[in-house]
Amino acid sequence: MTYLGKKRTYDESVAIGLCPVRVDSKRNRFVYYSTVTWNHRASLNVDMWLRRLDAFGFLLAKCNDLALDVVDEDGSILETFGLTPAGFEYLRRNLRFRREPG
Repeated sequence: MTYLGKKRTYDESVAIGLCPVRVDSKRNRFVYYSTVTWNHRASLNVDMWLRRLDAFGFLLAKCNDLALDVVDEDGSILETFGLTPAGFEYLRRNLRFRREPG
């Protein structure tokens, strides 16, 4: 599958979740949000959300202040996509992720 006109760089069968990240440039740190994972057909769910974001124009080729990490079972980052603010809010509204403490 391709996103943003590029082939994905990871083995899609190991992707189990998505983790939104925001750069807090005032405090010079990353703000992590809860990782959304799926137990049943996880890689298909990850792929579906990435296709939706790409179709709506919410994915960016380069990361700015908002990013979306594709993660595997161990929490390792497989690939990172930039997100528009509208894409971040779209995910927040639909996946209901929360800000991680810290």
